[in-house]
Amino acid sequence: MALQFSTEGLAAEWDAEDSIRLRLRSGKHLENVDCGEDPCNRAAVLNMQLLVPVLVRMKACDLHLPSVDALRVEVKAVYDLSQRIVEETRVDDSAWFIRRMVVFVKRKTQKELVSLDYDFQELCLILNPELQDLVDSIRAQSKPEDPADASGADPAEDVLWIPEQVLPGNFRCQDGLGVQGCV
Repeated sequence: MALQFSTEGLAAEWDAEDSIRLRLRSGKHLENVDCGEDPCNRAAVLNMQLLVPVLVRMKACDLHLPSVDALRVEVKAVYDLSQRIVEETRVDDSAWFIRRMVVFVKRKTQKELVSLDYDFQELCLILNPELQDLVDSIRAQSKPEDPADASGADPAEDVLWIPEQVLPGNFRCQDGLGVQGCV
């Protein structure tokens, strides 16, 4: 019989994380929504401290997902620990955000789409350590082969001319954000 996912103690783990505690005590939401509320690699990395305790528990219980009701209890508790009074809709939004993000990471892990981002790779490795060889090969491919690149020389010094069309701010993603909003 597989173990059931237990959310007990998540609020205390989240409150023990400096970045989460500071975000809550400064009046912000539990989750970091700087890049939007839709699941993506960047959002997962921005919320790494929030997701890691959940992912570790998922791994321990055969990748079972947490229930939203159980997450609501822990989200409410962490807001209470930071002495924040929030509406139930905020608690629901935070609980659903966490659920969507862990589903996203689980799906990416199962499809072995571990990304080039080291932090996202670490999230995937929590759920499936057997992906280590794949992650190592991706990391090896992304290392500079040119000894000059490895020396730490500024590659911008080699650029002589950049056409105006390719300067940051001239690109738009599907969501209408500039380069900063792209993943």
